[in-house]
Amino acid sequence: MNKMIVLLMLIPSTLFAQNSICGINFGTSYENALSLLDQQFGISLQSKFEAEQKKLGVKVELGEKFISYENKNYAGINWDNIYFHFQEMNDETILNGGMLLIVSNTLKEAEENRDKIKELMSNNYEIDEYIDEDNGLKMYVGGFDPTNPDECGFIIEILESSDGKNQGKYSTSLLFGPYDYTKSASAIKPTSICGVKFGTIFDEAKTILENQFGTVNSYLQESNELFFMKKKHEGFMWDYLTFGFLRDGYNNYLKEANFYKLSNSLADAEKVCEGFIKKKKRIYEISVFTSGEDGLKKYIGKNPKDPSLPGFTIDIIKTEKGEYGTILSYKPFNEY
Repeated sequence: MNKMIVLLMLIPSTLFAQNSICGINFGTSYENALSLLDQQFGISLQSKFEAEQKKLGVKVELGEKFISYENKNYAGINWDNIYFHFQEMNDETILNGGMLLIVSNTLKEAEENRDKIKELMSNNYEIDEYIDEDNGLKMYVGGFDPTNPDECGFIIEILESSDGKNQGKYSTSLLFGPYDYTKSASAIKPTSICGVKFGTIFDEAKTILENQFGTVNSYLQESNELFFMKKKHEGFMWDYLTFGFLRDGYNNYLKEANFYKLSNSLADAEKVCEGFIKKKKRIYEISVFTSGEDGLKKYIGKNPKDPSLPGFTIDIIKTEKGEYGTILSYKPFNEY
């Protein structure tokens, strides 16, 4: 990992998930990250600047994009600055790293802050100690680069400020990245459903889904699902939709999506399945099975040539009341 402070790096969102920062997945677009971070930390310097320019009717291209905040508390520590760094990849600007910074008046205070950050990070990572060749001070490294496991994931170090308002002071920094996703297998676009990538954290997924479907009808806490009613998807009107999440530490990640449609008869349910399969068989390999005593059909679709397409099943079901329905389910990376 490049050890230079490039005004653009950051701390992990939860200290448990190295694939995310402050609850925002690496790979998240600039626009979505800005919205979610402003909800968490308040209005960023970038949002204030863009709002001021909008009032003046001026369109400003900032060039290399980053998001920054001043004087914020995170993980129980007061930080003077937090920076989020972004990388241009294909047609998107995606989150790829960041920096968390504490400014100290003395070297002793900076060393105390460095060791406090090290203690915090050691709760979840193995930490190695080195001597910084540039200034002879102790530094710590740990974790791994998600795009290159041969490189460390973060650095905790002290730098002496040589200019600006902090000249003569010391900065203790926790740096993540910037990670180069253009050279990594991680740059392969993960599977997605309704414009949301599988693995997206709960808050970001909810925001994207509500932008598409309107306000969620309810959150089913026991099953950890978002619930929508009467929504259209792929040309069909579904009676209700659920998006299920996997709990992992402090975060919830999108793991599946289910679409339900009730029918007046078995024949109507079969028509729904046949209509959907007719659209999908151009790009999916379709397998058909029968299940249960009633011999109801179950279709499984996958595309081994394109791992970016999610696998799906579509089942005809019979309720306890003798009614028929159809369930369409998606999971990531051709899991079916």
